[in-house]
Amino acid sequence: MARSPNCTGAPLYKGRVDVTISYPDPDETLLETPVALPTSEPGTAQISYTLASGHMPVWSPFELEHIKTAVLYAAGKNTSGSAITVYYRVLKNGVSVATGSGSVAAGYYYTWSHYRFLDVVVGDVLSCKLWASSADMKWDYKAVLVWPTRIGPKGRLLVNATADEYSAVYTLTLGTPLRQDREVFYTPFDLDPGGQKIYWRKSLPFPVIQTTEVRGLGCVEFGDIQLSTQLLTSATYHPYWYGNKCFKRISYTPLNLRV
Repeated sequence: MARSPNCTGAPLYKGRVDVTISYPDPDETLLETPVALPTSEPGTAQISYTLASGHMPVWSPFELEHIKTAVLYAAGKNTSGSAITVYYRVLKNGVSVATGSGSVAAGYYYTWSHYRFLDVVVGDVLSCKLWASSADMKWDYKAVLVWPTRIGPKGRLLVNATADEYSAVYTLTLGTPLRQDREVFYTPFDLDPGGQKIYWRKSLPFPVIQTTEVRGLGCVEFGDIQLSTQLLTSATYHPYWYGNKCFKRISYTPLNLRV
């Protein structure tokens, strides 16, 4: 393999890495007839997905080291003339992950976004139980999305690293959706020296970067940095949700040196 032309005795370069990631269509459902929520916790989850290969992003020509994170969405509407409290419990493979509640104003739609499922694999069952303080609270929408995160070699020096195609790779289309996008894909560094978040920028390569031992060269925010549940309400929109931006193409040259 060729050595760096700039100095004798420099670390050996390995071959150039250049991979693409494609994403499936979202798995989402909008019921024709909304269903009233029970007023106590149900025994069976209304929303449940068994993750299959068709939910997973596809790499070409090979996969980089990574794990996957899933986000589960549940949405509906308060059809009454007063505020109602809606409750949830989310489960992974039948084990409770989290529970909570929130208030939904009269006549408003609600969307629960559960960023609770870091490190998922094919066969995992992700579920959400919903109930409310009044049967006037309905549910009618569900979806699940899977992102790759903690991508790339850990604790390595990379040369001319680029993520020159990244975007909000999923778009939920059913209902009256509204997606809020933010710059949410991090560089290898969680924080810069000034304490600010650092983001990948389209088509701007890093001449040399050092990846971290935990997150590699980058990770998504919702489902990794944030492992929580978010309630968004709207008089107009459902689902109303935040979308991760994520890599669609990654290229770099790894140095044959571990740090």
